[in-house]
Amino acid sequence: NAVLPALREQLEVFMVKDRYVQKDTGQYTIRSIYMDTYALDYYREKESGIQHRKKLRIRAYNECCADARAFLEIKRKDNMSIAKTRAPFCFADVAALFASGDVERYIDAVNSQALPAARAFFFHMYRYALKPIALICYEREAFFARADSSLRITLDKNLRSAPFPALDELYSEKSMLPALAGYFILEVKFYKGSIPGWLKSFLERHQLERMALSKYAISLESHRMPQSARTFSTLAQSQVIHRKRSGVERSMAYSRATG
Repeated sequence: NAVLPALREQLEVFMVKDRYVQKDTGQYTIRSIYMDTYALDYYREKESGIQHRKKLRIRAYNECCADARAFLEIKRKDNMSIAKTRAPFCFADVAALFASGDVERYIDAVNSQALPAARAFFFHMYRYALKPIALICYEREAFFARADSSLRITLDKNLRSAPFPALDELYSEKSMLPALAGYFILEVKFYKGSIPGWLKSFLERHQLERMALSKYAISLESHRMPQSARTFSTLAQSQVIHRKRSGVERSMAYSRATG
């Protein structure tokens, strides 16, 4: 974190801040609930180096408000290529959406891809009996290159997480455990061509080497979930059984019954 001011100053010569950052802080908060099996199949695919894999998550930003929007997302990774589909909905409808799976009623069809993306999300969730495994939050500074808006750099800070969230806890900060204390993650994202010369020099000057980092994997490991998979599975199922049966829990019970 100590190098952040110098990095930021140099990036701003070639880049502009994302228009979604908050003016008073220069960043925004990302909140995600990641879905996985009790056996942590998605986590283990990543650790095994499977080249073609996916993650399902519910994502929202900043703080909750009356008209807060959230998104069903599927992130797919094929070797070095990453693709993402998403479907927006009103967060106030999260319980009803997951209890019914009625995407036509609750998904905001802002484009032609929203409803197919939502149907794919629920297909994978029911087929593999996916459950909410981790709530992961962090603050992000985002920049776009002045000469090429397809080049983006993000600085993700204050990574923190909580296990076994209820779906309506997407904006919760309780029981959060920090990870990578004192460090942030810099990501370079580009959609065409290659990175420009100035960015190559920037990376070399700061001795930044490419690493495979997964915030999901880091967060699970900070809670020692993979090391205690059997205990983890028992505990998670116990929490589902004893939690107050809301509409969200009925949806989870339905997904177990249908496989």
